[in-house]
Amino acid sequence: MKPNKDPRSGVALILVMVSVAFMTIIIVEVIAASRVDLRIAINARNRLQAHYLAVSGAKLQLLRLYMYKEVRNLKDGNQNVPITDDMIDKIWNVPMPSFPLDGTKSTWPGQMMGSISSEGSKIPINLLDGSEHRGSSEEIAESVRKQITSLIEGLLETEEFDEKYRGLEPKDLLNPLVDWIDSNKDRVEGGDEDREYDRLDPPYRSRNDRMPSLSELHLVQGWTDDLIRRIAPNFSVLNIDTKVNPNYVSLSRIKTWGPGLTDAELAAIDQHRRLTPFGSMTDLENYVRNDPEIRGGDNFTIPEELKDSKNQSARERVFHIEASGVVANVRRNLRLGVILLDEKKKGKSKADREKEKVKLLEPQVVFVEEYL
Repeated sequence: MKPNKDPRSGVALILVMVSVAFMTIIIVEVIAASRVDLRIAINARNRLQAHYLAVSGAKLQLLRLYMYKEVRNLKDGNQNVPITDDMIDKIWNVPMPSFPLDGTKSTWPGQMMGSISSEGSKIPINLLDGSEHRGSSEEIAESVRKQITSLIEGLLETEEFDEKYRGLEPKDLLNPLVDWIDSNKDRVEGGDEDREYDRLDPPYRSRNDRMPSLSELHLVQGWTDDLIRRIAPNFSVLNIDTKVNPNYVSLSRIKTWGPGLTDAELAAIDQHRRLTPFGSMTDLENYVRNDPEIRGGDNFTIPEELKDSKNQSARERVFHIEASGVVANVRRNLRLGVILLDEKKKGKSKADREKEKVKLLEPQVVFVEEYL
């Protein structure tokens, strides 16, 4: 049999093979695209589920604050209620486990967790505006200025801070902060308060209003990142009172009142107030000065304005809630600012109102932030 020498022989086979190759490439691409779309859909689902788990965690913490408010009012309204103030505080300050609990069967897609921290013993920098229409006054603003000055002076007593910021005076940081928050356009030391900001690139103006967030400190003249890291944790834009609770004031602030205190001694103070809460700022001062195990507390002195009798029974009313939801490798976090306002007592003198136990109202959510 003679071989087929037709040049067109085998073309059909080649066309089939090329067609199969193209179809294979298309199928692989379609499968890959489908997998990407599926992964995108799964990630979107996880983000949504994590968000709502975080929302649920935040609502659970709000429920704790609601319970705290109810028990606090019950205690204040009836002195015979057999429950102590520190037991009431445990309603909100005891750490909670994540849910669902380990070892339990659950159909939840992930976990939720949350915590509550007090803002009530931090320095309320927004009260520097002295506005009587917003809960401040010249007297309150002066108290806040004294607290900030005392804080910076205490930091300058520490060797490491003084070495790095030798020559720094409290007014170098305090005055620009007051200029930023108060409503007028004049510097505390005289002149136009926007003069330094106009020289920047790009220029900007002072807010001349209350700060919505501590991150705005980065815009204020003289406040470097390092100073903000060291000082700002003792500030609050939420706090509406100058009272300080000895059981929740930060250890870093206690350190400024006693620069000789070691980290171990600060830990001992924290442990003591957890087990046996202090009744007043004076109690805290006496404990630090007289406890034999705290050797660095001989010169420990709390500023007099913080030992005023009005501060002795400070109740926590301002809180931060942190809540998180975790699904697979996706995490969503919520931060809430919450204030328990006091019931207004109308028709009574200021002295009479201060003597009375004022009823706490429903938790008011001031802001909500979501972050990764």
